[in-house]
Amino acid sequence: MIVTALLGIVFSIINFILSLIGNIISFPEGFLDAVLYYINLIVTNGAGLLFFFVRYSTVMVALDVLFFLWTAVPLYHFIMWILRKVPFINVQ
Repeated sequence: MIVTALLGIVFSIINFILSLIGNIISFPEGFLDAVLYYINLIVTNGAGLLFFFVRYSTVMVALDVLFFLWTAVPLYHFIMWILRKVPFINVQ
């Protein structure tokens, strides 16, 4: 509950800052629609092209492995930091 409240506060701060930036920078009419259209086009066609060569299940497993490897080292350092704080375990 505390983490949810903190994340809500962080999200509201970021949303407020982005709303100020959005008010300062004014884009021509239709510019954001065109940018979002091209981003959507790239994402949908890029995924289709990727799935043409590689199966969907293979991509999902590869993303899971990538996520695990990306988070393994910081998680290891966090666990070792916690274990070093317990004096009777004597982890170096």
